[in-house]
Amino acid sequence: MFWDLEDNSAPYPNNYLDSYFSPELFWLNRDLCESLLGSQFDLQGGFQHESNGRDGIDGRNWDRLYIQPLWTFGETGDYQVIVTPKIWAPVNIGDEMQDIADYFGYGELWLKWGRHDGILLETMLRKGMEDWNGAVELNASYPIKPLNVFLYGQIFYGYGDALRLYDQEVTSYRLGFAISR
Repeated sequence: MFWDLEDNSAPYPNNYLDSYFSPELFWLNRDLCESLLGSQFDLQGGFQHESNGRDGIDGRNWDRLYIQPLWTFGETGDYQVIVTPKIWAPVNIGDEMQDIADYFGYGELWLKWGRHDGILLETMLRKGMEDWNGAVELNASYPIKPLNVFLYGQIFYGYGDALRLYDQEVTSYRLGFAISR
């Protein structure tokens, strides 16, 4: 759920900028084979729905089929580098966002570095099909062991930060806690 603190959208009930629902049905094959430079190769594919839970002109939804290979370099329990491209094909797009490919394109690339019990740095790169539309997201997280949560920071620049504003360029900064990463 997104609240825009500068626009009086929080913390009042039902007065938020946007929400984000992303259920999916997927298949994952772990350690499919040893690939380049001894990395672990996993393959995931599936069906993903994304929507903001609203109707009418503020409603946004789309469904897509995707395939996502994952290369993991490094040993479990030590520092690892994970490279994850994700390629998708839209199968159903809501009326209010027929031009979603102009801003989301047909794929994204995730790069991760860190360890499970320490710092994790992530970046997401996405290029839309029109002009220089796309997005860059930077994330950092660190476990707070006694609470079993993660301190989490994020910077987002580009298009598609919130589905309702998918076609508007934004820069967002976030700091908070996460229950998983």
